[in-house]
Amino acid sequence: MCASRWSIDVVGGAAQVVVMCPSDVQRRPLDPAGPIAAALAPALDPAHDRVCGCAAKLAPPPFVDLVFTAKPGDQTVSVQAKNDEELDPTLGPAFVACVGTVTARAGGTSGTCEGGGAATVVYPVRLELAP
Repeated sequence: MCASRWSIDVVGGAAQVVVMCPSDVQRRPLDPAGPIAAALAPALDPAHDRVCGCAAKLAPPPFVDLVFTAKPGDQTVSVQAKNDEELDPTLGPAFVACVGTVTARAGGTSGTCEGGGAATVVYPVRLELAP
């Protein structure tokens, strides 16, 4: 996972995102060439650098769950490592603490909601770290 730079289609495959609008919440397919992917993409390189830097310093767990959260209207996107019950209890907590939260400046518009309301896009990703 660290040998090359990440892209939305490599990290997520045929994934779906959760789009939270003022009036509803929807699951939508993630189009790697669409505006939602463009809002998430600025966090890919910083997240890659953080995850791979932690993997170079610490023994990584077999996987780590990352949650990308884009707020295109605010032009921000963050990535946070999550500690859940499936995570290796020995290696996971230290790795999650090392990764922490990465924030980047994002482009895009808030036009993903009907009526032009501001959207929050949540994109959970499970990264396999084991060779």
